[in-house]
Amino acid sequence: ELARPEEKLAGLRIDPEQNSRSRMGYYLGIGVADITEEGKPGEEQPFEGIPENVWLNYVSFNPAGSHFAFTVRSDGVAS
Repeated sequence: ELARPEEKLAGLRIDPEQNSRSRMGYYLGIGVADITEEGKPGEEQPFEGIPENVWLNYVSFNPAGSHFAFTVRSDGVAS
């Protein structure tokens, strides 16, 4: 990932193959847990159905905490 070519545009580094920022952080999986009355996380339940070998970005929750959204990126290499 670090050796991939990148373009520079208005101070951003762009990955021309992905059409996204080139140096983004990412997650490899997501788990959800209820918050206990003590304010601590309960048992984590992994979120299933995410394809293998992808990067998850821009994870966000709705205000009620009942839905969440994220984007899925790959390394651009066909597997």
